[in-house]
Amino acid sequence: MTKKIALLSCTFTVLCALLFFRVFSLCVTKSESAQAASRQSNYTLTADTSRGMIYDCHLTPLVNNGRHYIAASSGSLSANAALKAVFPAMKMSSTPFLVPLETPLYSSDVSLLSCVTRYADPLAVHVIGHLDGDGNGAYGIERAYNDYLSRLSGKLKIRYKVDALYRALDSVQPEILSGGYNTAEGLVLTLDRQMQKIVEEEAPAWIEQGAVLITDVHTGAVRACLSLPDFDPNDLSKDLNNPQSPFINRAFSEHAVGSTFKLAVTALALENGISTERSHTCEGWVNIGGQVFTCKNHALPKTMNMVEALECSCNTYFIGLAQELTANRLAGFVKLLGFGEANILAQNMTSAAGVLPSLTDLLNPAELANFGFGQGKLTATPVQIAALISTIANDGISVSPYLVEGTTTADGSEILSHTPRAAGQRVFSMKTAKTLQQMMISVVENGSGTRAKPENGSAGGKTASAQTGKKDEQGEELVDAWFSGFYPADQPRYAIVIVNEGKNSGSRYAAPLFKAICDRLYLSEKYG
Repeated sequence: MTKKIALLSCTFTVLCALLFFRVFSLCVTKSESAQAASRQSNYTLTADTSRGMIYDCHLTPLVNNGRHYIAASSGSLSANAALKAVFPAMKMSSTPFLVPLETPLYSSDVSLLSCVTRYADPLAVHVIGHLDGDGNGAYGIERAYNDYLSRLSGKLKIRYKVDALYRALDSVQPEILSGGYNTAEGLVLTLDRQMQKIVEEEAPAWIEQGAVLITDVHTGAVRACLSLPDFDPNDLSKDLNNPQSPFINRAFSEHAVGSTFKLAVTALALENGISTERSHTCEGWVNIGGQVFTCKNHALPKTMNMVEALECSCNTYFIGLAQELTANRLAGFVKLLGFGEANILAQNMTSAAGVLPSLTDLLNPAELANFGFGQGKLTATPVQIAALISTIANDGISVSPYLVEGTTTADGSEILSHTPRAAGQRVFSMKTAKTLQQMMISVVENGSGTRAKPENGSAGGKTASAQTGKKDEQGEELVDAWFSGFYPADQPRYAIVIVNEGKNSGSRYAAPLFKAICDRLYLSEKYG
């Protein structure tokens, strides 16, 4: 009897154990099936990606300021019918899919996704740059700050509930997922959008190849920067084989500067006590060490003082001035002005250093003569010339041109952190600066720069026609036209530098554009 009871007890225990494991197995299988079903029930499509914002100095967006649209179809008969009416040749799917739209499509059966366009109204393309095929910065600020802007990236998605065949469930509305998409946080540049638009609207009437740069004379902040020809950041392919090299930023590249450099020579002369009444008679040529240098900038012969020599841009006057100052003094002084050194405009973004003749070069009398009126081996960038103009307009204190103010708060409403900037230093006395300012105003009022005179008030400036050493197809030497100056005359605020490549007169082909820009700045600031 005892054995029977024990046998029955063991049998019962085994049956219970088998039942327990069967129930457990069913529960686990059901749970895994439920999880698998849950995983398969969500079908997510990515409509667009975005990255950090780029603003001007007034926190006005320079990118992400346009819209494009994408239609999201659930794949249902009604949704596909709505799309078929717009795209009759399109092959439809029974599973959810996306379709780019040229214009918005409003239908209760289709989800309309509004996406940001990075370069809807592209400005300052050589500064802002463009993206590569993977959405990373490949040029300009986009490249220089790619890591920061990429950290602020986001995606716009739409998520459907689907059955086992990935068909959307009509009973469940799709969910729009936009976490981090089109963030307001980003980078603040020194550019002024309105000034940039003025430059981009005015310059093409005068310049085919060249550059325009506007900086704040007191801080060095770059307010506008244009290089022509430019490119379309939305369609790079059409400019890849352009022989005019539109991807070169001519505002940051080196050029022969010609008579603009006479401003530096004048500043050093004044610092060394040479009077503006220093007299010189120009016969139209001078022989230095067996090399003849000519001057065709005025009627001959002409006796003039320093003010008059700057007005008419007399080459032989400044050759004599350079000889009087000596190579040693000139070489040291122009280094203080920033010639021969690259400008760091932002992290990972610099302008060219240009070429500053060595002291050994300048000990050659002919090379020193060339240097006196900005020719020979000397090259510089519009950035360096803007720094020279700013030092004069800023009463002798140098500034360092820069492009980035800082980064914003998460909502983009204010600047959170500011980019450190180099402190200015006194390069020459206020007395020298004030005298040179008046001399530059006289160039605009009475000299070679009269075509640069604004309609309202005045400005100070200097013309230049720089021999490049390059030849055109006919074998003629190419000359670059310059006008560089400050505006307004009484209380200078802006340094404006214009270089018009392949033109033979700064007075004719650069000064009028300076005037047009000043006139627009006046109207913009007065009337908004």
